[in-house]
Amino acid sequence: MLSETVYSSDVSDDPRSAGLSPRVAALATNFFDELQVLINAYGNEAVDRLTPMIVSVLENLDNAFSESHDYLIKLEEVDEDKQQLLAQYEREKQLRKIAEEKYLAVEDNLEEDKRELENQLESNNKQSRQLDGKCKALIQQGNSLIEISL
Repeated sequence: MLSETVYSSDVSDDPRSAGLSPRVAALATNFFDELQVLINAYGNEAVDRLTPMIVSVLENLDNAFSESHDYLIKLEEVDEDKQQLLAQYEREKQLRKIAEEKYLAVEDNLEEDKRELENQLESNNKQSRQLDGKCKALIQQGNSLIEISL
């Protein structure tokens, strides 16, 4: 029984290579061409043990490219998230600054109102003392008039 391995230079014919990245498929084609030279020079036996190793390396390389591509996609997503978070942070920072400015303005207005009310209270107290003094003077005058008229 003679077992013959058939090698094909067209990687797209192989259903297993359908999922290979273009870079790995091109590399596989180059390997095939070199293996074909070895087969023509030394026969199939010269590459029988080497071929599975090359296939394994190419599959691992394709997986690495695929993972690298997935990481790049995730990196782009993370970068977009970062940009959105930075924009949101800047908006919130601006809103906080505006709120703080409003708070300070309200606080200043309250302080000013408090001073005005304290001044008004002091003025009212002074006026009340003056009126109390006048009232006492009028009461004394009234009492004096009553005593004189009696």
